[in-house]
Amino acid sequence: MTNKEIAQQLNISEHTVESQLTKANTFIRTKLKDHYELSIALLFTMLMR
Repeated sequence: MTNKEIAQQLNISEHTVESQLTKANTFIRTKLKDHYELSIALLFTMLMR
């Protein structure tokens, strides 16, 4: 789904979607920083979808 589609579905602004996705990505990177192997496995799993 695009940010625009998400915003329309949730009836929120596209900027809000972008902001929340950025926060989520930052949170995930911070939490996985010390777990390199897990990070690689998750990335690989996401790419295989």
